[in-house]
Amino acid sequence: MPAPRGVFALLVTFTVAFAAIAAALPTGLAVASTTWPPSTGLVLAEVMTGGASASDEYVEIANAGPTDADLGGCELVYVTASGTTSTRKASFGTPSLLAPGQHLLVANAAGIYGPLADATYSGGLAADGGAVALRHVDGTVIDAVGWGTAANAFVEGAVAPAPPPKSSIERLPGGAAGNSQDTNDNRADWFVQSDPIPQSLASTPVPRPSASPTATAPTPATTPTTSA
Repeated sequence: MPAPRGVFALLVTFTVAFAAIAAALPTGLAVASTTWPPSTGLVLAEVMTGGASASDEYVEIANAGPTDADLGGCELVYVTASGTTSTRKASFGTPSLLAPGQHLLVANAAGIYGPLADATYSGGLAADGGAVALRHVDGTVIDAVGWGTAANAFVEGAVAPAPPPKSSIERLPGGAAGNSQDTNDNRADWFVQSDPIPQSLASTPVPRPSASPTATAPTPATTPTTSA
């Protein structure tokens, strides 16, 4: 039995009104659900998309947990804002242990951070919008961050702000307090860092782990495989 004309008209009016409200929402306020839990170990710590040169960019991975974390069998990928293209930037052999608070630096080989990096790549990160994800090679995501105009499946919650040139986005709490906050909402977990300081395997772990008489040195991370 056809719906009464009045009911149909009401549905059309509601649909049009809902579409108008959605179109009026500011960019970045939409919240996307994720299929992976917040990470208590390996996290993305900082992303820089350009400095004096567009190639002055890097991505930091950190161990936010209390015990060693293994990067073995993982990869770092960059995803365009629309999600149409995904590019592997680095992959890691087994074992590749990060001590608590330790950082690993992956940078554009053509930029000023290339010589400092533990792994390098070619091809850039879009400054206005994109996403990077740390995942297992089977595709299972460990952590991800999307910024600016990103509207792909790797945005956790709402996007983080796009960093201005010579600035980065960094995971809270930041600086000497380390990078441990992960609520699966990029806007809540990341902030614009106006004074980026890249940290690599050679840097002192941040925050410095508590001394323990029974602690043993972790196995150094193996040299990551780089890719274009």
